[in-house]
Amino acid sequence: MFSFFHQESSHGSIKLPWLAIVLTAIPVCGYFIFGPAPEWLVFDRNATYQGEVWRLITAHWVHSDSEHALWDIAALGILSVVLSQYSRKLLIVSLIIGMVGVDLWLWFINQTLIYYCGLSAILNTVFAVTLYMLWREHKHHMIWIVALAAVGKIIVEMSSRQAIFTQTSWPSVPEAHAVGFVIGIFVIFLVLVGKMLR
Repeated sequence: MFSFFHQESSHGSIKLPWLAIVLTAIPVCGYFIFGPAPEWLVFDRNATYQGEVWRLITAHWVHSDSEHALWDIAALGILSVVLSQYSRKLLIVSLIIGMVGVDLWLWFINQTLIYYCGLSAILNTVFAVTLYMLWREHKHHMIWIVALAAVGKIIVEMSSRQAIFTQTSWPSVPEAHAVGFVIGIFVIFLVLVGKMLR
């Protein structure tokens, strides 16, 4: 269905998904250079309140341990390759809106959460948008099944207060996954409105 490499029709050369490679390299390099949960890069409510606002960006790209990093980075790589085949711009917009939306939720709504790190919330934004783009092109019922399974997973995690697939050194924040997915639906709405306004 999808190829990792694109075949250019004009020159017959292989085109690498450079955006996906660069995006995936960011957290990989971050983990190998700074290690798990670098204190100055994770979301720390008190430090952010005192002016260390870069944490609102960096927190999404660092991870609490190797298992956390492996799952998130693998998902980022796969989703980035797939979504960038449809639109690199939409991939970037999804990541940015996902970060901003999750940060607003962290700062204003979930004020009891002091520390946070990881890509999983904004990955749910990208995941929702990717599912929409796949459905728009293929109209296959399996896409709806995957979407419903993803929502079901989030609901189970929220009710059990822990992640299904991972046991990381920091507690899971399944509400962040739900927020990310809802933000993805908002991005889809923007895509639909943009199409209607053309």
